[in-house]
Amino acid sequence: MCINWLVLQKQIVHVIPNGEQAIALKKYHGSGELNQGIIELLLTKEKPKQTKVILKPERIQKYFPENYTAEEMETFIYELLEQWKQEGGRQ
Repeated sequence: MCINWLVLQKQIVHVIPNGEQAIALKKYHGSGELNQGIIELLLTKEKPKQTKVILKPERIQKYFPENYTAEEMETFIYELLEQWKQEGGRQ
């Protein structure tokens, strides 16, 4: 019965459980506590927003010597950001 609620909830809110939600659903199911209310609560719980930044190599490569590895570029970028932060750039 709970699986039917899960499928129905997924169809209503168009949510597929993430890893954390799937673990919680499994835990509640295993303990016999899983019901429609728990499913709804878990699937509609607001997820923390994550910021994802992608730096395209073709855009940043011109700022580095050709022999720099991706790891060296990343380290240098973090060093520059730390310096910028210390100089008050993040206000």
